Amino acid sequence: MGSAFSLSTNETHPTYTHDPGSKPSIEVRITTSSDVLDLSQQTPFEITVTLLLRHSPSISFDPTCAYLFNGKLLYQDGLTFTNTATGDVLRRNSRDICYMNSSDNNSRDHYVTLKPGQPHQLYASFQPIASSPLFPTKDLSAKEIRRKQEELPKTWKWWNVGGMRNGEEYEIGASETAEVKGVPFVVVERARFKMIRPDEHGELDFP
Repeated sequence: MGSAFSLSTNETHPTYTHDPGSKPSIEVRITTSSDVLDLSQQTPFEITVTLLLRHSPSISFDPTCAYLFNGKLLYQDGLTFTNTATGDVLRRNSRDICYMNSSDNNSRDHYVTLKPGQPHQLYASFQPIASSPLFPTKDLSAKEIRRKQEELPKTWKWWNVGGMRNGEEYEIGASETAEVKGVPFVVVERARFKMIRPDEHGELDFP
């Protein structure tokens, strides 16, 4: 199947020519900073989602209502994580986000515009969080609590890794039914990584 755009170049800028016979779509390419997510390390695992509009003309939309743009990349209704051995799609935690209403309902200052042939990138990451053991705080002052927290050993825990098993491989994808203003997302590149975790029963899951 041919590309929606043909590419020619001049000295400085590429030029895209739209094929009016092609169907509009938003190509999704997913890459990661590593092919291993190792919870025994303190290195963030970064995910980059590159979107490319195969459509003409440009489209502008409210990102708070659009798939992948709504702050939920690592949550339910965001990216998908599939165990490549079993085919099981991991259940993701839900996330409720409250957005401030604009004083001007017609304002589009916060809108996102996708332009044909111009990549637009989104980012997400799994990051370690320092966690201290719980301890009784009754009758302790704020200063005493802080001192106690500093004295206790820290454990590095991780957001959004619940359900991922040690030694298993996972593929990152996106919903095949998602769209923006009627233009469907089409995943053309998925990323895979191996999960390494030293805990046996999810002790490193946060919270």
